[in-house]
Amino acid sequence: MKNFRTYAELIDIMKDRGLAIYDDEAADAALRRYGYHRLGGYRYPFRQLLPPHLVDRDARSFRLDDYMPGASLDHVMELYSFDDKLRLVCLGGVLDFEVRLRATMAHVLAERSPVAHLRRDHLDPTACDRPAHGGSSTKLRAWQDKARKAVEDARPADDYLIHLQKVEPLADTPIWSFVEVVNCGSLPFLLDLMLIEDKRAVASAFGVNKPAQFITFARSISDLRNVCAHGSRLFNRSMKRDIKIRRQSGVGPLMTHLLDREDGSRRVYPVMASLAYMLRSHRDGTNWHMTAKTQVRKLPTVELSKGASPLFTPESSMGFPDNWEDLDLWNM
Repeated sequence: MKNFRTYAELIDIMKDRGLAIYDDEAADAALRRYGYHRLGGYRYPFRQLLPPHLVDRDARSFRLDDYMPGASLDHVMELYSFDDKLRLVCLGGVLDFEVRLRATMAHVLAERSPVAHLRRDHLDPTACDRPAHGGSSTKLRAWQDKARKAVEDARPADDYLIHLQKVEPLADTPIWSFVEVVNCGSLPFLLDLMLIEDKRAVASAFGVNKPAQFITFARSISDLRNVCAHGSRLFNRSMKRDIKIRRQSGVGPLMTHLLDREDGSRRVYPVMASLAYMLRSHRDGTNWHMTAKTQVRKLPTVELSKGASPLFTPESSMGFPDNWEDLDLWNM
């Protein structure tokens, strides 16, 4: 276990390892505001690479403790500032998608019944009867428990739910109210339980003809939401899930540049691309793709010496394809 270090000692450690710090007071302020560990993810790309014979992929050991010549804390903070703004841009797009998804699911299910999200006879019986994770109950029962808890947790702070439940019992909260209190990460769980024709209706509203592909997109966007909402590093992150586009995936021409692409399926780009695609495909449209493009273009390239190659690019750091700025997906 490492020992406690004062801010001054942490600054000295960074200097001793070769990170240029031109203003100790500014460095102290950065550590107090953001924390040494949080900034570590942004310092890491500036550390020198291990010689190939010392790389340990199983232990994810790729770099030395010492920094590259020319690297500075100013470079680190520039990268942090870029990523902070990128998170906010992505979170804005995610929240927009989430609202549209809630509204679409509520409309599709309500046509069957106000409580179609809770009743086996309005859902896919095969999916409902599958064992839940852990095998102690069915997926439907696990979902009903999750749904009940979501309403119970929201009720004390929501006068609308209290008013509604003077008429309807807690267990029968209608879908149009329920989608406003359940968390975003639970929506794909409900999608899994829906009848195939209802899944298809929801997916097609976002330009996807294959429900399975749409659910993959929705889960990946939920993962993106968690990264952004928790303030985690985004720009060079490896995401939780693969996003692979096949000819049978049921997406339109804006996504054909990702067809059969094997590399970078867990990078940031495929998630941002699927978000841009679905917002653009929705009937209400969007300008989010233009906002995202503007921010991505601001990625600090950082050249540590004269004539050196840029240390960061959207292509190398986030999985963006070559000539991505010219793709129809990112243009009007």
